[in-house]
Amino acid sequence: MTRQDAEEESEHAHTSLSVEYHVPVPGTAAFLLLTFSTPLEPVADAMADLFDAITGSLTWTE
Repeated sequence: MTRQDAEEESEHAHTSLSVEYHVPVPGTAAFLLLTFSTPLEPVADAMADLFDAITGSLTWTE
């Protein structure tokens, strides 16, 4: 999880949260890359929990 701050000089400075998940694909050597981000810094922890829940809900079918 990374927080990215806009440069202080910017008139429209903001902070965003980005999270990357590298999920192994069963039966292969491949990985699924999931990337989520939100500009809602005041609720970043709740958004990170949501991203975890989405990633955790993945299922694989043949």
